[in-house]
Amino acid sequence: MKLYFKHYFHQSYEGDEGYMRPTFHLIGNDSLSEMSDGDFIIFTTNLDTVEKTQCAINAIEKYISSDYDDFIIISDGYMRKAKVNIDLTCFNIMPKIDDSYKDCLSTKLFLKILKAWYEYLNSEFKGEIEVYLT
Repeated sequence: MKLYFKHYFHQSYEGDEGYMRPTFHLIGNDSLSEMSDGDFIIFTTNLDTVEKTQCAINAIEKYISSDYDDFIIISDGYMRKAKVNIDLTCFNIMPKIDDSYKDCLSTKLFLKILKAWYEYLNSEFKGEIEVYLT
């Protein structure tokens, strides 16, 4: 799988000095890029600091290594939530409006994406980069 990480210039309104915001896109993976609202991409892009991303990675790794057989809920630091179990992670980007979780992907794959995302955020590089997951 190929991911495309980059920083883009974000302005809240005209005349705003703006800031560079990290984001990513999927390249050539129809099953993930066709998600209805791209919930997991929105969720992961909102993990926009090394600290938030590391916190999510730690929570998932701790959960996977435990004998806990139900699920955990993690947040992107804003309003969005992910429901994680051993096999699948599902996303809810409107928890105050809609209680359902949708757009699921493998928890192992999500963890790989988060680790690659963490490495990108932790680097000094702020340009565009393609990342390959195996």
